[in-house]
Amino acid sequence: MLHLGIADNSTIVPIQFFLNSSTPLGSGNNGTLDLELVIPSFASSFHYDPDFSITLEGSGSSSSGDGGSGSLLPLLALIALVIPVCFVLVTVVVVVVFFLRRKWRWRNTNEKELDAVNWNK
Repeated sequence: MLHLGIADNSTIVPIQFFLNSSTPLGSGNNGTLDLELVIPSFASSFHYDPDFSITLEGSGSSSSGDGGSGSLLPLLALIALVIPVCFVLVTVVVVVVFFLRRKWRWRNTNEKELDAVNWNK
């Protein structure tokens, strides 16, 4: 999958790629990896869709070729945890604001009643 592309919507052509490692002098283990793709010439269009998961997972894993991986389960578990926690936090904030406003209104109405004079006695 990494080695083929479609040139001009008709011809399947091979693609060369190189992974170059460069480590500056005196930097210890600090280095960079450069991926170089050599794309052949084409007249109007070139389509290339690499599936890097096949290469990056290694030869020991079984991949179906769809780019998916079984290693996404921790990410899904994290999302399944974050969404309910956000809903709970929003609910707590709404309830606290509701009770604070209710307490503030109750305090204001009681102060007005204490300051009022009853002239009907």
